[in-house]
Amino acid sequence: MLDGQDDRPDIAASGPPAMPVASQDGAMDVHYDDERRIIRIDCHGVWTPAQVDACFDELKTLIGEMRTRLNRVRVFVDRRLAVPQPMPTVERLKQHVMQEYRPNDRIAVVVDSSLAKMQLRDQLDPQTHKLFLSGHAAATWLSAHD
Repeated sequence: MLDGQDDRPDIAASGPPAMPVASQDGAMDVHYDDERRIIRIDCHGVWTPAQVDACFDELKTLIGEMRTRLNRVRVFVDRRLAVPQPMPTVERLKQHVMQEYRPNDRIAVVVDSSLAKMQLRDQLDPQTHKLFLSGHAAATWLSAHD
């Protein structure tokens, strides 16, 4: 939420209460905002490949519903509280991202530093993913032209 010190947009505040989809030890908390039609994923700490699998197993349902209703998917990923992930986790994430997202989808990833942007840039598909330092800029990009 916006609290004057944090620019994370409260994209899960309107519509139905935030729906946690997957929260393995608080590593990844997933919510859906039906009014804005955006999936929000808040990431914390270090994740295991098993946590990534569990998160994407649950996300597949949400992604499928969005694709059926809207013919596209919009995801806001907040990685500002996450740390660099072990290589097996990075590889598993790449597998799921390649399987689940399509060219018409937009995934905004918010990170905490320019260094994190540089490190992630080569791991993401520039056609579907964009990296941001600002939550507001990420939310604006997600909703542009919709």
